[in-house]
Amino acid sequence: MSNETTANSNFITRFIARMDQKVEGRPGLLTVWQVVKFSLISIVVALIQTVLQYLLPLIFDNVTAVLPSWLAWIFNTDSLFDVSTAAGAKDFAKYVVNGVVTWGYVLPFFLSNYIANIYSYIQNKKTTFKSDAPRWHFVLYFIILTLLIVFATWLQGFMYGWVNHIDSSFVHAISRLLVMAPAGMLQFIVLFIAQKILLPMREEDKHPSATAAAADELAADIGPAVKAVRSRVPAEQVFSAPKGRIPVNGNDLHKTLEDRIREKLGGAETD
Repeated sequence: MSNETTANSNFITRFIARMDQKVEGRPGLLTVWQVVKFSLISIVVALIQTVLQYLLPLIFDNVTAVLPSWLAWIFNTDSLFDVSTAAGAKDFAKYVVNGVVTWGYVLPFFLSNYIANIYSYIQNKKTTFKSDAPRWHFVLYFIILTLLIVFATWLQGFMYGWVNHIDSSFVHAISRLLVMAPAGMLQFIVLFIAQKILLPMREEDKHPSATAAAADELAADIGPAVKAVRSRVPAEQVFSAPKGRIPVNGNDLHKTLEDRIREKLGGAETD
């Protein structure tokens, strides 16, 4: 079973690597491939959020303090709780006091969103966008995420009231789906765009084939010199730099190798 799992994992890794190479240098296809990877990660995000929405109420259900007025108007109790069902009526009685939603409902709602979408940011930074963006970009993402959650919640409440004015029993039956789908799609689009902007791809990953080729050529080029130094054989016997042979002096050798590396990598800085 372990070998089968490892084989599947290796297959997926190889497949992703091949796809990354196929879209190299083709911005349109690269974006499509990023959307595909973002979508797959979003499925995991949805599962995390769903599990947390069941677990977190075990901690916060006893919190009965109501929301302040500046926040309460965002949460439409009619759109949140379907009192026509036994479960909806039970949740309404638990989470609504004098027509205002309590923190016992809102805290799990926000925390599940935050935790799931922070995972999305971290995973997409690593696999989808292959970025080394600075940490302060995450602060901007957190602000965008908060505003988006608040707006999407308000949008669902607004649309629910509008949908229920439609004279159709079928529309009323699927009203929650009708208001959740646009809000979910909005969140998907906004978060993808935000992450694509905030997580710019590393330079070496923009042209992985060229970088890999340069690295192979560089390894073959300086390999003899490294072996020569380690065996204390004069390096100039086996390796020549563009401007002459490498001197035996260790400091000069290091500098010459560094210049060679920069040449091979197109003038990039080395540590």
